[in-house]
This record gives sequence, structure tokens and C-alpha cells, in this order.
Amino acid sequence: MRASSRMLTACSVLLLAASPVLAHHFFPRDSDTPVSIVGTVVKFEMVNPHSRVLLDVRDGKGVATIWEIELGSVPALISRGWSRNLLRPGDVITVEAIIGKSRANVASARDVVLPDGRTLFGGSHAGDYGRR
Repeated sequence: MRASSRMLTACSVLLLAASPVLAHHFFPRDSDTPVSIVGTVVKFEMVNPHSRVLLDVRDGKGVATIWEIELGSVPALISRGWSRNLLRPGDVITVEAIIGKSRANVASARDVVLPDGRTLFGGSHAGDYGRR
């Protein structure tokens, strides 16, 4: 009885220690090929665990679709030159991204080309995927 009680306690401790790792999600990828998304910034949220940009993307007929672009965490972005006021509503940007497969119009950013032409790493899960 005592051995099974110790085993139960040990298993409980292991499960509790692993729970933060299991709680963090991983962005699913559909392909190795980066996709370019050009759009107008609707909203930029620099928050943890993942920052995001909402983009108004227009097709050839002018029909708008809102895309959610996942970026890295606040510390990851700051270390790469990002700031909270870097993107403003109305800015036109280009995002090199990997498209998610679980939800439509959601992508994980690799690189973001800013209105001034600078390119910054998006700090997301897709960042180094496929780079040599």
C-alpha cells in the first residue's frame, strides 16, 4: 500500500511539473513555402504569450478579408527592434508567413516588411522554419 501511495505521489508531481509545457500551444503549419500577405494594419497588439497584427487584406476585386497574423512574445519582438507603436492602423505592410491549418485567415509571421521598407523578424514559431 505504501509503495503505491509513493508511486501515485510521484506521478502527480510529474504531471503538475509538465502541465505548463502542455498548456502552451504550437502553431500548425500547412506547408514549407512562405506566403506573402500584403494588407493594411487594423490593429497591433504587443502582448504575451504571442503578439498579433490584424490585417485588412483586399483581393483583386477589392473584397476585404481580415487576417490574424501571429507574432512572437513581447521580449522576442523587443530584442529584434519592435516597439508598441511600430505599427499603426492604416500602415500597409507585407508579411512573409506560414498559413495555419486549423482556422482560416490565420498565419504565423516569419518576416514583416514595414512601411519604411525595413524587414523585421516576426519572432513566431514559423520564423526559422525552412531557413538554411
